[in-house]
Amino acid sequence: MALLESIRQQTDSPWAKIVFGAVVLVFVFWGIGASGGPTTTAIAEVNGNRITDTELHRQMRNISRSQGATQNEDDLNRLAADVIKQLIQTEVLLQESDRTGIEVSDEEIVRELKKIEAFQTSDGKFSTELYERNLKNIGLTRGRFEDQLRDSIALQKLETLARNSVTISDASLERLYRQVSTELTVSFVRIPDSALLESVPVEDTAIDALIAADLESLKEAYQRDFSRLYHKDPTAELQTVLLKTDVEGISEEELSAKMEEIIAAAEGGADFSDLARRYSEDLSAVNGGSLGAMAKPQIDPAAVDAIFAAPNAMTTAVKTAQGLQLFKVGAITEEETIAFEDVQRDIARSQLAQQDVGQVAGEYAEGLLAAWKAAGAPPTEQLEKYNLRVSTPAPTAKGAPNLPGTGGSEGLMAAVGSAKEAGVLDGVFATDGGRIVAAVEVISEPDMDAFEEQKAMIRAQVLRQEQEVFLAAWNEDLVNNARIVQHYDPLNQ
Repeated sequence: MALLESIRQQTDSPWAKIVFGAVVLVFVFWGIGASGGPTTTAIAEVNGNRITDTELHRQMRNISRSQGATQNEDDLNRLAADVIKQLIQTEVLLQESDRTGIEVSDEEIVRELKKIEAFQTSDGKFSTELYERNLKNIGLTRGRFEDQLRDSIALQKLETLARNSVTISDASLERLYRQVSTELTVSFVRIPDSALLESVPVEDTAIDALIAADLESLKEAYQRDFSRLYHKDPTAELQTVLLKTDVEGISEEELSAKMEEIIAAAEGGADFSDLARRYSEDLSAVNGGSLGAMAKPQIDPAAVDAIFAAPNAMTTAVKTAQGLQLFKVGAITEEETIAFEDVQRDIARSQLAQQDVGQVAGEYAEGLLAAWKAAGAPPTEQLEKYNLRVSTPAPTAKGAPNLPGTGGSEGLMAAVGSAKEAGVLDGVFATDGGRIVAAVEVISEPDMDAFEEQKAMIRAQVLRQEQEVFLAAWNEDLVNNARIVQHYDPLNQ
């Protein structure tokens, strides 16, 4: 079933949706088509055939009617550009249908007319009265409408002709099934450059030189990482009992009285955790009201002063955004800031190490690869040196590898997709901010009996996929080879 799931994840080609899906309705109800009708200024020419502003305006008018919303000028220009592109594509296809000798008989026109629900009575029968009334409503004559319908049928025939030119052999189908349905179990080690920065040799003289030459860039790096590396907000270990003030039917006076009872119980020796479990309406109640260590910016501003004034003690009741709240404060850690002067050499060393870490990390990765191949297993000591670990995600399809944690490394995906047997993969694979060494642990072959049972359905799905790809490329080729002159571009007026 992996093949079917993979196919279902593929989207239909935009061209198939625009041209062979929407074109029939566009022809019938919007009035597209270069043949017949009034002509004024040419907005484009396709192999000498003119597409006029009358056609563009007709489409824009009908689209505006159908959408019903007022659009600004930019939206209208984008819409007009899309309409012109569609008109050009449609004209190219109409000329191709003429070139291939596609014909549409009057009988086919009649059959299609009878299928259109807008022209049918409640019992499903074609009505000449409804036909003429609807044509009048959209401003079309019978002759023009039927010409457009003839063109839309021709395009349907052209699509069928193009689709029928695509085939898939049994051998190709089986090969594709094996590729998509084969599963691999892959183990890998990601080696981030940051893990090896400390191992990059940097001379003290080089650090001194950088400080002397570019002190400002070091200060900028310090400020950039200040909150992450060089500053710690004060924290407090907290437990809480919360009585919410937004509970319907309970006054603030009643809540205050209840909170005073809880405070009295705590001061009388009752266990605060038990009180929290019994009375608190905070989610932390199940854990005895424990909030853990909270940094000052994480605490409700209304409670900050009371909390940091009561280390290893209990606060008075505080009205916070959540309600009426009582806190038991444990240990408090003071604010800590590391001065720039104390870390400027570390910052300079890090910047210099960044310049050479690629070489050091590359050499380490190559050594890890060689050791893994020699031992047949990841070398524990080498991994522990930099606190690295082996990751083994769930099995993945060979035809479309997905290995979380690898950063989508293109080289790794290609190697996994072409693996023919289990073993350590050749080469070190680049990924964002580091490198990867990997091994295929298990290759699980697909169930070919299931393939035979579902062969017809799989063929239909694959054939449809191949047809969409072919149609998109074919249409693009037709447009690219046509002599197209666009006189009007709404996006570049």
